This record gives sequence, structure tokens and C-alpha cells, in this order.
Amino acid sequence: MAWLEQFPILRRLEIYEIPDGEPEGGFFTKGDVLHLLENAPCLQELSLSTFSIAAIPFAASLASLEVAKVMEITTFLGVLTQLPLLSHLGCMLEPMVVVSLPPITLPQLRSLALKSDHRQNIDHAINCVLTFLTLPNLTRLCIEEMLDLEVVLSFVSRSSCTLDYLDVGLRRCTLEQRLKCLGAFPFLTTLHFTLASDTRGNNNLLTSLDSTLPTLLPQLKAMSIFTTAGRINYVLVVQMLRNVGLQSFHLKLEEDAGPGCDCRLSESWPPRAFQGEGLARLIAGGLEFSIDFKGTFWPEA
Repeated sequence: MAWLEQFPILRRLEIYEIPDGEPEGGFFTKGDVLHLLENAPCLQELSLSTFSIAAIPFAASLASLEVAKVMEITTFLGVLTQLPLLSHLGCMLEPMVVVSLPPITLPQLRSLALKSDHRQNIDHAINCVLTFLTLPNLTRLCIEEMLDLEVVLSFVSRSSCTLDYLDVGLRRCTLEQRLKCLGAFPFLTTLHFTLASDTRGNNNLLTSLDSTLPTLLPQLKAMSIFTTAGRINYVLVVQMLRNVGLQSFHLKLEEDAGPGCDCRLSESWPPRAFQGEGLARLIAGGLEFSIDFKGTFWPEA
């Protein structure tokens, strides 16, 4: 494109679709994107959804990088070591065999989001990454699956980081493991977690958090839970909210027609447990509360 020349003050770029072949209707080709990146010396934030990071030049000025394409561990290492100002990285790791990786300390990295390719089991890759990384200034960690508990504890001890934001999957682990993992981050102010389809296990966790959360995470202010409809006891949710002193709570539900699912939620909206005086008093007292069930929100904005 004739106008695609220099971008001396460009700070943020998001690329959602790069079609093959010649540009049509104003789309960039991959060559256009490469030219743009090479001529944006002040670029600080880059988000790529369909373009591999391996195919682009590293911009040394980048502070934030989001990559939706699956990333190999070697590419991941290259990103971390060649971007000296990078403070946030979000990526999806490729499944890997057991390898020996050199330890890396990254004092500039403050936010790390490791995503999963749901067609693959890559828990080992995520565990491996946190085994060789030391992140002393990390404050935000997002992972889709429960990590190996020993990996978590070793990472926290080695990094001595003060995490205040955690987004984690609490599936496939015992109640003791869930609580021990959360207890490794006592300075959390924001917690997001995903629950499994084990109704009893979910309810046991809620019952335990009801009594332990104020001492386990004394600074916690915001919580959100993602689970399937009918896999959680809403009475226990309200009871927990009465006792833990949160400022914000959000529940996101997806439909589940699996064995043992109580699908009455779709017939009664909102759940009766959320219509009582107990929750109403909490909301009147300042609690920010919402439920999202298949895109239907309650209370309505």
C-alpha cells in the first residue's frame, strides 16, 4: 500500500486476520505487516490472533505481547530473551517432550498468561516453563489448568514474587491441593478460577472457602467463578459471600447436559438462592454481583 510507510509514534497494534495472497478490500498482506512492524520504532503493545510470532521481527520496544497461535518452547524463550522491555506476555504453548532448559530470571516481566490448546494436553509444557523461570516482580498470573503443586510452591519460593491477580483452573485436584495452591499467594486481591464438573468437590471447596478465605487470602477483594450450570450449590455461594467480605463477585455459567446435571437453572432465572434477602442486603451494602448464563446477565444492567 502506498500509504504504508513510517509510523514513528505508533504505540499499539492489534492484528486479527491476515489473508493469504494479495490484499483485497483494504486488508494487509503479511508483507505489509512485516513492513509496518519494521517501521514502528515506538511500538509498545502488539496482539496477534492469526499470525505466528516466529514470522515477524522482534520490536525491542515492546512491553506487551499477546499471541493466539500455538508457540513452541524455543520461540517462547526467544521472545523472553530478545524483548528486554517486555512486562506482559500472553501465549499458547505447544505440547512438548521432556527437555532440559536453562534457568532464566526476568525481573521486568510482571504479567504472564499461559493458555491451553484444548485439543492437546499441555499441562507438562506449562509446568516446565514455570520450572525454569524466575520472575521476581510478577504480579499477575493466568493459567487455564491447575499446575503441579510442587511446581507452584517451588516457583513462588524461587521468585519471591508478590502476586495480586491469579486466574487458574481448579480442576483435577483435591480440595487440599486447591487450598494449598491458593495459600501460596497470600497477597491476592483478585482471584478468578474455573471449577470442574464434580459437584461434590465444588461444594466442598465453597464450604471450605466460607471459613478459610478471610485468613487464607486476607486482602482478596474480587472473585469470579466459571463453571457449568447445575454443578454448584448456589446457597453455598450466598453463604460464602456473607462471610468473606468481597467487593466484587461474578459467576459465569455454561450449559451442561451431562450425567447428573441439574438443568433447572435454564427454567428458573435467576436461581432462587440469589433472589433472597441475604444477597439483596449484600448488594445494597456495595457488593458488585453478577451472573452470566449463556450470555444472559442478572441483575440486568
